[in-house]
Amino acid sequence: MTHSANQFQPAPTGGMLGFMRQVIVYPDPESGAWVCEVPSLPGCLSDGPTKDAALENVRDAIRAWLEAAQELGWDVPTETQSAEVHLVSP
Repeated sequence: MTHSANQFQPAPTGGMLGFMRQVIVYPDPESGAWVCEVPSLPGCLSDGPTKDAALENVRDAIRAWLEAAQELGWDVPTETQSAEVHLVSP
């Protein structure tokens, strides 16, 4: 399975939403869907039938995570992750 890292800018809708989050995108070999995970926001992930759909869906997931955190009074983790992708053959 090939993993790749991608950063994107969520559409600003106020305050804490206007900054970038690292998103890890990879295909799920069992379902054929694309999965997006946001390492800096525990439990924040989404999927979609295509990579573009998964990325659009994870934007919504990030917004929902951040809005819920604000409502619950949680601290929002800063984005400190960086990633390197290495392909290794056996």
